[in-house]
Amino acid sequence: MYHKNYFWIYTIFCTFIHCNNPKNKKKQTKNNNDIKIEASNMDVYYYEGTTLKYIIQTPKLIELKNGDRQYPEGILFKVYENDQLLTTLQSAHAVQYKVAGILEASQNVSIENTSTQQKLYTQSIILDQKKEQIYTDQPVKIIRNEEILTGKGLQADKDFTQYTILQPTGTLDIAE
Repeated sequence: MYHKNYFWIYTIFCTFIHCNNPKNKKKQTKNNNDIKIEASNMDVYYYEGTTLKYIIQTPKLIELKNGDRQYPEGILFKVYENDQLLTTLQSAHAVQYKVAGILEASQNVSIENTSTQQKLYTQSIILDQKKEQIYTDQPVKIIRNEEILTGKGLQADKDFTQYTILQPTGTLDIAE
């Protein structure tokens, strides 16, 4: 409960400062009717009970009246399990669709599973929070151990522990 109250107090405080800063007045004129909250340098913590589930860090957050969120200057999305960092997703741009439960990240997207040390690179990816899946139809590059896997399209679980490259390319080492 403390964390939720702190988040809302912090959000309101940041919004108040941001909206009353004369330097930011020009930024608010675009689609001002759709914007509910606009904030800078945000760290958002999500808990279930007292358990940290994920953190979103962004230089700029725009929340629309319909609940969708835009991260026009990038996002760092950290997923936790048992209070341990499990997966990170980073991109130069992202949009979170509230009703659909989808986070769409684009431009220089990277995902890293910290427990398996696997890294994924692509230009766009969708994180479906309802289905707990990650997918893309774009070219992908996965680095694991000393292997580099490439292909087009990917489906993975939400933690990027199990995945399938839909159209693999390149050379694979197969142990006999």
